[in-house]
Formats: sequence, C-alpha cells, structure tokens
Amino acid sequence: QNASCGSLEQCFRKVPPYQGGQVLALVCSDFQPKVQSRLVGGSSLCEGSVQVRQGKQWEVLCDVSWAKGTARWEEVCQEQQCGKVNSYRVLDAAEKTSHGLSCPQEKLSQCHQLQEKKTRCKRVFVTCQDPNPAGLGAGTVMSIVLALVLLALLLVVCGPHAYRKLVKKFRQKKQRQWIGPTGMNQNMSFHRNHTATVRSQAENATVSHVENEYSQPPRNSQVSAYAALEGALRRVSTQPDNSSDSDYDLHGTQRL
Repeated sequence: QNASCGSLEQCFRKVPPYQGGQVLALVCSDFQPKVQSRLVGGSSLCEGSVQVRQGKQWEVLCDVSWAKGTARWEEVCQEQQCGKVNSYRVLDAAEKTSHGLSCPQEKLSQCHQLQEKKTRCKRVFVTCQDPNPAGLGAGTVMSIVLALVLLALLLVVCGPHAYRKLVKKFRQKKQRQWIGPTGMNQNMSFHRNHTATVRSQAENATVSHVENEYSQPPRNSQVSAYAALEGALRRVSTQPDNSSDSDYDLHGTQRL
C-alpha cells in the first residue's frame, strides 16, 4: 500500500494471497447496483415470471415471505418499460423450482449481492400495465372483412325479393274489397229523374235510413241486392230511349 498514491492503481499492488489476509471492500455513497430483470412465460413483455441476471445466466427470482409490498415489482415493471403493477401472485406448490436467487432487501436496487437459494424457490408472476396494448390481429381483421362481404352479398341477393314481398303484403292489407264497377270510381250514386213513379218513391221510403242501399244485404232472398245496378247495365247494353219513362237516369250519375 502506497499512502502517497495518486490513483487507485498506484495505491495498491498485486500480491499473492496468504492465509489470514483481509479483504478490503468499498461501497461508495449513492451506489445503486443495477439488477437486470425480465418477465418470461406471459402473453406479452409486461407479464410473466420474474427472472434476474447473475453473470451471464438468468435465474428465477425467488419469493421471500416477508416482502409483501409492491416496491420491488414496481422496479421490475419500470425495468421492462411498462406501466404500474396490476397484480402479482406467488405460484403454487406444483410450480416450484428447485433453485434460484433471492434478494434480502425490499427493493432489487438495494441488493448489492443476490443470494442463491437451492431448495423450495417459489416463482412470482407479475402483471404490469401494458403501455402499448396489442391491437386487432390479422385473423380478426380478415374475419370482420369476410363477414361484411357476406352481409353485402346477402343483401344484394335477397334484399329486392324481401322488399317486394313486404310492399305487396302492405298493399294487400290496405286494399279495399269491392264488388261492382272497377277503376277509379268505385262508389256510384244513382239519382231519380223528375218522372219517377210513385212506386219508386215508396221503395225509397223503406230504405231511407240506409246511406247506401247497395251496402246492405237484400231483405228478400229472391230479389238481387244490386237490382238497380243490374237494370242500369241492361239499359246501357240495349241503348234505351232517353225520353222513356225510366226509373233511373244514368246520365245523371255522379261520383261520390
């Protein structure tokens, strides 16, 4: 040892080890040895079993029963560049490993030296917040696109037919049934002329309470309910004389 040395290399010199010699250890202030860690066996880089590096090898970080806080696992998540700790759990007895490394301190940054544990080393499974959650996979995107294509094809093939059936059903529901003249003028009113007979006036008196005599069934089964209409059609077909004494004047018909 040279007391007037200017550098560490000058202060010490190499000597062969001898029995009873003391080893000098130096710990500088604010010394924080970096313990490299990683998460393995999870679905992403931000979850898995904790491993630490010892030399050139990775070993399991064993759980210690007295360290119940999340401080050391927060450091592990920061080491992986993930978010905060979501959860952590000690794996059950069926998943024990035979050996590993343990840290006697609360935080890994406080462990100047990792201790080897040869028996009953329990692994710890840590889940951190993933700052970059995985998006939709290629298979999911292809499934969505295929479903949209099939839906469009189904609408093109079956859409017009279904639309026509709906329209037809709607029209049939609103369509009114009619027995008699067809076309735009489905309701007709026959007015008597000025030369109507007394017999016709008496018939009108019996049905004066009915707005349209053709909407009621005949009182006599032998008389047609559309006698006036049938008579008018017969007169049109035979072209009667307009000056004749007819009960109904077809030229005076008007629309309801």
